[in-house]
Amino acid sequence: LGVDANGQYSAAFDVGTGTADNDHLVRLVGLYRDGDTQINHTEQKRWFLAPSYSWQIAERTRLTLLGMYQKDDGGSTYQFLPAAGTLNPTRYGYMKNSTFIGEPGWNTFDRTLWTAGWLFEHAFNDHLTLTQSARRTHVDSLYRGVVTFGALNADGRTQNRRGVMGTGDSDGDTFDTRLQARFATGAVDHTVLLGWDWQRADWEGVRSAMSSPRPIDIFNPVYSNYVPTLSTETPTAGVNRQSGVYLQDQLALGNWRLTLGGRYDWTKDDSSSANRNISTGISTPGGRNVIKSEAFTGRAGVLYAFENGLTPYVSYAESFQPSTKSPLDSFTQAAFEPVTGSQWEAGLKYQPASH
Repeated sequence: LGVDANGQYSAAFDVGTGTADNDHLVRLVGLYRDGDTQINHTEQKRWFLAPSYSWQIAERTRLTLLGMYQKDDGGSTYQFLPAAGTLNPTRYGYMKNSTFIGEPGWNTFDRTLWTAGWLFEHAFNDHLTLTQSARRTHVDSLYRGVVTFGALNADGRTQNRRGVMGTGDSDGDTFDTRLQARFATGAVDHTVLLGWDWQRADWEGVRSAMSSPRPIDIFNPVYSNYVPTLSTETPTAGVNRQSGVYLQDQLALGNWRLTLGGRYDWTKDDSSSANRNISTGISTPGGRNVIKSEAFTGRAGVLYAFENGLTPYVSYAESFQPSTKSPLDSFTQAAFEPVTGSQWEAGLKYQPASH
């Protein structure tokens, strides 16, 4: 049980049990939270449950089932605030951190999220182990808000605003299957990891433009019982896919440790959008974009573990972030190239003998 300075109270539990031989283990984690936040007129409520069950099927085989349910109701504590009055003072000073620039009864952020999956592990012998993890995810969300529009007005007090609303839902699946082998070649011990992962996300949503509420005084806000008028809707939908194969070898020779690894990824993003005028009922297709990309990334690292606990190391890693439908090049309307990166790191770690 707990309560914070804003009056948000919570209750949580974590219980578990199992058979004497640990062949069957169950656990349930839960949370309920409700109350005010640091922002005026913004309450938040959350329900959370996470059950799990682990079954030792055989001496070398274990299956764990995992679930999670979360429901969030209330407002949103993030706001689009002007620089004047927050980062920089106006002639009236700074606005209060608790100031709410939206509209009570309209600003809302509701979300329902659940996941279900498993973790499977089977050891063929003392040297070879197969592991697979999988997860299914579903999200429904509703966001309504009155947010800032442009900079603070010349009077240094009033801020123009606009109304927005967005709804969406998404389903996602992820799988990761890997084989780990431990063996030696002469004086060198190896831990080799070979795997394949795959993920897919289907999503759709609608973003709506609303009529603008009247400006608000950020130092003395007076709310207007905002009743919005919907003007346009922008439905969007898409499917994202990614798959990759990876291989890594961790080598140990005396106090030396060397890691060499690499993976190859293939991605595809297929998305579409439209614009719908509410008053005329006319929809205008916004186009469809299909973007494919692939890349190899690698990593390497070496360290030496001294007996006194000091370990100098150096490492190198590459990254790959595929592009999606947005943003597009304003001249060619083509997607930007995937973002790639590389990182070098060197340092010294220390581990006390007692640890």
